[in-house]
Amino acid sequence: MKILIIIGSFKMGGAERMSINTGEELMQLGHDVHYIIQQPIFEIPHDIPSEKITVLRKSEDIGAYKILKALFLGIYKETKRINPEITIGFSRFSSFLANFSFNSNIIARLDAYPYRMNRKQRIWADFIIYSPFVKKIVLPSSDMIEAMNEKRPYGIKKYILIPNSIDVYSILEKAEDPCSYNFEYISAMGRFSPQKNFELLINAYSESEIRNRFKLIIIGDGAYRTKLERLVKMKGLSDNIIFTGKLKNPFPIIKNSYFFVNPSKFESFGNVILEALLLGKPVIATNCNYGPADMIQNGENGALIADNDVGELKAKLDEWYNNENMVKRLSNNAHNSALNFNRPAVGRKWDKLITEVSR
Repeated sequence: MKILIIIGSFKMGGAERMSINTGEELMQLGHDVHYIIQQPIFEIPHDIPSEKITVLRKSEDIGAYKILKALFLGIYKETKRINPEITIGFSRFSSFLANFSFNSNIIARLDAYPYRMNRKQRIWADFIIYSPFVKKIVLPSSDMIEAMNEKRPYGIKKYILIPNSIDVYSILEKAEDPCSYNFEYISAMGRFSPQKNFELLINAYSESEIRNRFKLIIIGDGAYRTKLERLVKMKGLSDNIIFTGKLKNPFPIIKNSYFFVNPSKFESFGNVILEALLLGKPVIATNCNYGPADMIQNGENGALIADNDVGELKAKLDEWYNNENMVKRLSNNAHNSALNFNRPAVGRKWDKLITEVSR
């Protein structure tokens, strides 16, 4: 079956990575997969033939009118040329844009809950939900399904759960690279932003007895780095907490940590949790919207704690610090719990959905 996937670019982002994972898996299943991307950014390694990729905006140096023309007229012309049986928009804007292909079989994907975002994002989401061209709307987590059912019940029959996927073999292979740290530590990773809430982790760590033995390595970068560094300095933890910056391959550091912590206020899904579990690391995560509860089973492969509660996170750090046998048991369960999200398993869910929509 000929399938068209629409995405902004191949930059290092969650929706972009998922579009590549899904497209490559659908190719393995025998589908003829094409891509339309909006900008010529190619940061993620992929195996998609260049002749299957169409770029709408070949230059950044054009005015607003030409951008709109390139996107909306371009999506119509290129879809007509490719003539797909199914069109998939892999992000909020790409799903909105897909409607202007006038393909009658569109699968939209909302990669994050739109109704906590700005007015433009909410308008796009409403357009997608009410569009007669959109047959199904893929959501990545069960609590996002619940939230959408409550907020926009009109779309209940369109919503379907397909989680994010991980490239198991690629992650495991990369994790075999040498780790540059030879001391004991716990790990965390993400963009330095209010959403990721690393202040919570730093504050809880500063009060926990775990700091007596384990350092804390936080992988990532962002606008809040200076603020976080000031907090660490104020707590007198400059020798205990290490910021690595953004890394091309963070997996050896996660693999060699004692366990992983995800302190976010909210998520679009939380792929980093899956990656840590795959590497055999149990995860302490805030039970935030949206995603962590689909991956973490309390007492089996990790722990879910209240959102933004320093006392509860501090208590959990102390508990895991004082119970190595429990952490070892959780570690033994972690790897297998992530395998339900591997590319082939999730690819089969997409294949089933595509077959259903094409009927």
